[in-house]
Amino acid sequence: MSIDPRVAAFAESHLLLLDPELEPFDVVSLLRNIRPTLPTGDPVQGENGARSYRMSRYSQLVGPFSVDQRMADALSLPRDVSALFALECPRDREPVPPPSWMPDIDGFVSAFPSGLPCKEEGRVLDEVLAVARRLRLAVRLADEPDLGLRILRPDTETNPNIFVYSENWLKPQVLLTQVASVAPQVRWPRPPSPLEAARARELGGGDGPVELDGYAVEVPLTEQLGPRAGFIEIQVALDEYTPTALRDHVSGPQIAYTLRWVDTDNRGRFADIDDELRAIRTEAIGVLERCAAVIMTAVGGAGVDESGFLVSAQQLQG
Repeated sequence: MSIDPRVAAFAESHLLLLDPELEPFDVVSLLRNIRPTLPTGDPVQGENGARSYRMSRYSQLVGPFSVDQRMADALSLPRDVSALFALECPRDREPVPPPSWMPDIDGFVSAFPSGLPCKEEGRVLDEVLAVARRLRLAVRLADEPDLGLRILRPDTETNPNIFVYSENWLKPQVLLTQVASVAPQVRWPRPPSPLEAARARELGGGDGPVELDGYAVEVPLTEQLGPRAGFIEIQVALDEYTPTALRDHVSGPQIAYTLRWVDTDNRGRFADIDDELRAIRTEAIGVLERCAAVIMTAVGGAGVDESGFLVSAQQLQG
């Protein structure tokens, strides 16, 4: 039985594994959120639509390549993999093992026991893992001596926070009213002092805090989801940094509405949490996303996730 000559090359590359439900172009479209100058790609001769996308001087993402049963067996791929992209990049590693205190999110630390990817490899592999996290895909890491098969499935819920950008500033009471439409328990982080309350009324902000350069509200979750659920913090402030995905589409200063889930024990962002906290996290993220969607609609803004990928109000509501 002949072996596909591409298998050896694939085994030496990090592979983004696609399932039949995904359109391969979704991968490229998502990457362009954080790499707007990503080229259209050069056709790979004889590969039925595969292209080579130059990510940097030394790295490229090539694909998609169809996966048949022989290739899947040769690379020990999961059964649901229908196609793949190959990340061809240098091997840049830290000279020492990762520290023992470093959280092993998604098994990344244990996958590189002698030294984590850094420099060029670290950057481009982080981007491919971010795509996998957003699209619920897996990454097969390149074969290395003395290391077995390593397939990472980044947990989509370990990066729950959303950032909304707009030229429009919502006064505290207006934001509170908007958020209350989907999370009635929204409140100020602490009761305003009599002086703050009086000053806020003078500024037309209702009974909330003085705006100054920014303000915050919070959505408590403990009564709804239990004592471990914590709260969602919504911070509002002028932000001089504009995410790459938005730079070509906005002008002038942007107001950033930052929505962040803070669980009681600060464990919710880890992949190895117990089933109870995992269920709480799923529900908390649902609340956070509904709050983000209503804010996005109210301010006519655009949203990005923690990786810098665009998110729409429709996606968050769905």
